[in-house]
Amino acid sequence: RCGCWPIINFEINVNFEIEVNSRSKSTSSSKSIIILVWFLLILCLFLLIRY
Repeated sequence: RCGCWPIINFEINVNFEIEVNSRSKSTSSSKSIIILVWFLLILCLFLLIRY
């Protein structure tokens, strides 16, 4: 189950980056797009690991 840990760390880093970016410039539209893109990437990684 060691394959899950990199994703969890990756997700935490991404969330931290989004938080930093939102504090420096609060543009809700670009922030939601970034979250959507990262969500899709993480979903694809989970699917690749599962199958």
